[in-house]
Amino acid sequence: MNKKNFDSMMKGAREALAFAKGDKSMGKATVIQIDDLDVAKIRGKVKLSQNAFAATFGIKPATLKNWEQHRVKPQGPARVLLTLIDRAPAAVIKALHVAPPGRRKAA
Repeated sequence: MNKKNFDSMMKGAREALAFAKGDKSMGKATVIQIDDLDVAKIRGKVKLSQNAFAATFGIKPATLKNWEQHRVKPQGPARVLLTLIDRAPAAVIKALHVAPPGRRKAA
């Protein structure tokens, strides 16, 4: 690593540390506001029971219930999956090569 790159990294590290300690005069931070997901509404869009939704998308039924009752917020990959199901449920089902329970096609 050359000196210029090292100095740039050190400057960034100092700014990050100062920002974390409350000094907002150095560097900047971008805050992205993400709305809460209405998991029950998302499930309603695909017209599946809790157990069928959980089985279709590989979610533990207890986890799904916790999300729907707002005891726990979905995070990380779960948020992504739920957002995709919300926006393009057919595409997610097709991509996973699954049919919801009770809607399986005969081979």
